[in-house]
Amino acid sequence: MKKQRVLVWTGGQNCLPQRQQPMADALPVFPDPVPLRQIALIEYQWGEAKFQIVATACSLRTSTWGDEQVTWLHCRAMQTSAINPDGPTSLMNILIPARYITRLGPGSKFRLLRSREPDDIGVFPPNQPTPANALALEQIERGIAELMIPERN
Repeated sequence: MKKQRVLVWTGGQNCLPQRQQPMADALPVFPDPVPLRQIALIEYQWGEAKFQIVATACSLRTSTWGDEQVTWLHCRAMQTSAINPDGPTSLMNILIPARYITRLGPGSKFRLLRSREPDDIGVFPPNQPTPANALALEQIERGIAELMIPERN
């Protein structure tokens, strides 16, 4: 089995990789996130940076990060700003601390033409404050479950 390459989001902080990369490299290799029947439109905040992504697969995972237990939203996703509406879109596996999720709901329907296993996984380290408008873990679980309903796509 090929070892995944873990890419840590730094938000432009030069010293961050030295402190965070060893913890990222210690993450387990998770099973693939569960495919959804409809695209998930997800918004999250890491510090001051706000992101919007679409995901075709999502699962919740829990692992250690240094001395703490972290629940992650594990997605196969792409930033909405990087989507090519007239052609294929490459997705990446990412781990986002669930406490950073501010919105998770249905996006548009989609058709998967082909799929390949991503070699990399992007990690947003859990080193930022929780946003005031973060969703509760139960809301995230419920949102994922609703996107798995067969009638959705």
